[in-house]
Amino acid sequence: MNLKRKELLAVLAKFYKKPIAKVSFEFFISLITIIFFTIFAIRPTLLIIADLIKEIDDKQTLDQQMQKKIAALASAQEEYQLVQDKISLLDQAIPSSPELIKSLKTIEKIAGESKVIISNLKVSAIPEEKQVAITRVDQLSRTDIYFNLQAVGDYPALKNFAAALNQYRRAFVVEEVSFQIDDRIIQQTLRANMSIRAPYFGE
Repeated sequence: MNLKRKELLAVLAKFYKKPIAKVSFEFFISLITIIFFTIFAIRPTLLIIADLIKEIDDKQTLDQQMQKKIAALASAQEEYQLVQDKISLLDQAIPSSPELIKSLKTIEKIAGESKVIISNLKVSAIPEEKQVAITRVDQLSRTDIYFNLQAVGDYPALKNFAAALNQYRRAFVVEEVSFQIDDRIIQQTLRANMSIRAPYFGE
């Protein structure tokens, strides 16, 4: 056993005395050193570079999104300028408050212009006259005031009255019309029962 060990040690001594063994050992040490510096020195730098590349990519994506939003805003601004003059008409058609008194006066005015006499007029409810500042459209909902009226006149006048209500710049919707003839000794009277809806925006 000792003899074999001595022979092995003699062979190893001869091997390490040769230059190739020295070169192999130095190469091995150099390789370990390179691997060490790669892991512990270069790796953080590579991670920083990778983070910077990702950040640049994210900022480029964000920049593209911002460019699209700017283009969309510019397009919306152009569209708004085209319809800006018509927005006041929309406010008149469907106001942001009930405007009950104004609506009643308007109906009375249209009846007079159509040569129709209003004999009876009822309102479904008296809403609160509260002006709503429109900030977000999704906070508003359309509400309706309902008018039930009786009007007296001949058929063409009553027909013109209903048409004038439907065509008025303040939105009035004549939903139902029923006629009744009052027979009298001297003359016949045509009476129309009308259901009218006036929308407005409220909270």
